[in-house]
Amino acid sequence: MKPIILEKEYTRDTSLIIQMIWFAVHNQMIATYVPEIHRDGLYGVDHLSEGVIEVWENQELLSLLKCGMVEDSFLPSSRLLEIVQHYADMLPVFRRTWVLPYLGSLQELKTYINDVQQYMEANVIYSYMALASDCELYLHDLSKKIRAEDTFFSQTDTLIRNTLHHIYPSIAPFGASICIDEIGDVPDILTLKQRFHSFYQCSDGQTFLGLSEQFETTFPSLLFVLPEQADDNYVVGIIAHPGKITGKVVVVRRVNDISKIQQGDVVISPMTIPSLVSGLKRAGAIVTDEGGLLCHASVISRELHIPCIIATQHATHIFNDGDMVEVNAYNGIVRKI
Repeated sequence: MKPIILEKEYTRDTSLIIQMIWFAVHNQMIATYVPEIHRDGLYGVDHLSEGVIEVWENQELLSLLKCGMVEDSFLPSSRLLEIVQHYADMLPVFRRTWVLPYLGSLQELKTYINDVQQYMEANVIYSYMALASDCELYLHDLSKKIRAEDTFFSQTDTLIRNTLHHIYPSIAPFGASICIDEIGDVPDILTLKQRFHSFYQCSDGQTFLGLSEQFETTFPSLLFVLPEQADDNYVVGIIAHPGKITGKVVVVRRVNDISKIQQGDVVISPMTIPSLVSGLKRAGAIVTDEGGLLCHASVISRELHIPCIIATQHATHIFNDGDMVEVNAYNGIVRKI
């Protein structure tokens, strides 16, 4: 059997629930745009590791999906623009919901998740079409505008987790470990704690509780690939905002880590999200493993006028809390000193 190559796409402090919705919508769209390989294709794997989720994706399959969407965007029968426009019209409704600290009941949560599942399709479309300059022009421009201001994914996830912790206070802070089909009948706290450390969720619905080595033995057809890192003293990335500083590293993987950030620290994170902004305002520079020029770290660094280097791929693996580094966002290099 030909191995399915999975590449690490991003790491997020999100829940298994929101990631499973993301996977489920991709499966539906792959069935539409790449039907000839949908049956045998695995879109991705989530690895919940020490409270944050590493998302590994089948880039070959994802590339075919994007190409199919671009071609569809020019067809008279295409609904892509209609779906994104309808989402844009519904944004005020979502924003009124996002100001709530949590939803008041299990039924409200289930109803909200159903709404999220419905509108996640738009999130997938504008996330990709914003970067696809070869798609239909109006769809591309609208997608860019929405994506530049987008908080759908992060706000939705925060509300879901806060609601779970409100309804089930005994599980805090392990709400991220609950699967979507367990709402209403959550696992015991010991199981959730075990998942918090290492738990796999595949886009085809299979799950696995255990260490990486055990998972790879159980699923030998999956090949996890990370780009090689030539040196343990520096990383190279894309300049998101220019500048140059020297500072102390603080690694921020979860929202709870923002309390570690002191004035002038170099924040190194898999990727940043809006809920980290209060801490990022104290940062002297931002360095991420992932992202593009429209990502949150790029946008917030320009707003805060601080140096930022994104897409280093390895920064959170190379640097540790307390390391002194030079961030040179003129040549895109972060170096230990």
